[in-house]
Amino acid sequence: MAKTQTLAEALVKLRSELTNPPRNDKNPFFSSKYCKLESAISHIQTPLANSDLTFIQNIVQEDRTVMAQTILIHVSGEERTINGPKVLLEKPGAQAVGGAATYAKRYSLFSALGVEADEDDDGNTAEIANAEQEQKQKKEAAASGDLPPVPDGLSIADDAQAPPPKMTTAKQVTVNALVDRIKNGQTTIQGAIALLQSKNLKATAAQMKRLDKAQEEFNDGKNDGEGATDDNSVSYTHLTLPTKRIV
Repeated sequence: MAKTQTLAEALVKLRSELTNPPRNDKNPFFSSKYCKLESAISHIQTPLANSDLTFIQNIVQEDRTVMAQTILIHVSGEERTINGPKVLLEKPGAQAVGGAATYAKRYSLFSALGVEADEDDDGNTAEIANAEQEQKQKKEAAASGDLPPVPDGLSIADDAQAPPPKMTTAKQVTVNALVDRIKNGQTTIQGAIALLQSKNLKATAAQMKRLDKAQEEFNDGKNDGEGATDDNSVSYTHLTLPTKRIV
């Protein structure tokens, strides 16, 4: 059998011999058939060898994702690396990493060889997985305090249109503390308003007048201080240098 000279020539020959692997395994979650990794490898070994090709796979783990790299190697020394999709780790642990790695290897290998090992479900599996992941992220965010809880069945758009939280009037003791902080230069009226809003509080018209007055008093005192001079300062203009008497 004649040897192929380049990687491209070998890939062309491989495509002419390679067929989709048999789907002998069933996915109980989606009632679909697929081909396990070991079965797929057994199916492609002979066409790869006939085309002067082999392959190796690497696993790259980043944060909570796992990705597989498939490297096709030709007898000439040429090689090509194909990165598969990133697989999200649902939970920590070696078993979860191992399962995700096997899943990532399957899809990286199939992408590299251009074969189909799963039944086409018109994207139903991906749509269900995306919906589940979106719901999970919303619940995790609500639990951590980043977002208010979103009832099941609501979308992100529904949540974005939810009415803002009800504002309550700030207590007098809170306003008194803010007035003192403004007068002491520890904050500004803008900072005081932002602080109230962050606590879902609002100031009444009378309370706003007090905050405005405190800001004016601080500004007036600051301006007076910048223009004032020290009455106890010592003047040295009356001193003269000693003179030398000329005879």
